[in-house]
Amino acid sequence: MPDSSAVDAAIVAKLAGDATLMALTPNGVYFDLAPEGSSAFVLVAQLAHHEEPLLQGKTAWEEFTYLVKAVAPGSSADVAKAAAARIHEVLEDALLMPDGYVDMRCARVERIREQEIDDINELRWNHRGGHYEVWVTPV
Repeated sequence: MPDSSAVDAAIVAKLAGDATLMALTPNGVYFDLAPEGSSAFVLVAQLAHHEEPLLQGKTAWEEFTYLVKAVAPGSSADVAKAAAARIHEVLEDALLMPDGYVDMRCARVERIREQEIDDINELRWNHRGGHYEVWVTPV
């Protein structure tokens, strides 16, 4: 049985491998948390996972829902907005090629647009991106 973590790694690798996105978010792409001190980055987090069973303990397909968002500081959301647009270009209908799986679908199903104020240093953070569904079938 393939390891579902390969799908996580494939999402991160696809995003980190895009030079345009990395120019907008030079601190990189991280799963769950960015390192302390990061200023412009992409976060990926798994929100949901479902496996469709087959007979004899096999899996027909797996469906993942990921939060994928650009995070950037400043009073303007221009960097986060441009990075979210690039995330969408990279992931919409993408072939992720995770080890042990065949791609079925990658698509945004919900848009994310948030802003927060860091209470400690009063810095404004802009979040832009979306929820992406990824469907794969084990080989």
